[in-house]
Amino acid sequence: MEQIGLASRASLQRLHFEASPEAAVAKADFVQENGPERLDIKRDLFRRLDQVTPGHALIATSSSNHYCQRVSGRLPPPP
Repeated sequence: MEQIGLASRASLQRLHFEASPEAAVAKADFVQENGPERLDIKRDLFRRLDQVTPGHALIATSSSNHYCQRVSGRLPPPP
């Protein structure tokens, strides 16, 4: 990070890393998924994220090969 520089007003003290996607999104309001373009991987990731994100959280995908319904279609509807 220090080699490529930080955006203005950015702080290394506010940056932290998590070992798992679940830990990273446990308190998130919005999650942007950027996994490989494999439907099996995206579905598994959505399932894992859906289990741990708050009920109000939005989970988005940046897939260019799969419709959102194909990625998230097996998840239960939101409460």
